[in-house]
Order: sequence, then C-alpha cells, then structure tokens
Amino acid sequence: MNKLIGFIFQPEMNAFLVTLAATGEQLIIEVEDFDSFIVEQGFAARGAYLGGSYVNCEVIEELGFTLPHQAEAMLA
Repeated sequence: MNKLIGFIFQPEMNAFLVTLAATGEQLIIEVEDFDSFIVEQGFAARGAYLGGSYVNCEVIEELGFTLPHQAEAMLA
C-alpha cells in the first residue's frame, strides 16, 4: 500500500522537509537519505526541489514516519 508524501528542499539545512499527508507528521530528511529512499526507487526525479508522490509504506517506515495504524496501536 502507498501513502502520499509532500516534500520541499530546505537549502539552509541541505535537507528535505517531508510531510506524510495521512497524519501531517513532518520529518527533516538529509539529501543523501532522500536520494536513496525516494529518488533511486523512482518516487521522485533527481533534482526535484518540491513535489509529492505516493510512496510504499515500507519506505515511509524506514524514513522514520509513524503510519496511521501504528499510531492507533500506540494509543490503545
């Protein structure tokens, strides 16, 4: 299953601010990690500074996001 993320490059941090649309959770992802997890797997084009993409849940978890079903389990 895929989830929507949005991303924007933050030059002052040399990193991407990535937002998981399902929860609004935001993480700062270093360029190297963004390239390995998002670009190299075909979810975004190299050189993109702003955009969005549907990304595999496994990749989202590897980046450090909490998926909605995980958040519900933590509250129970």
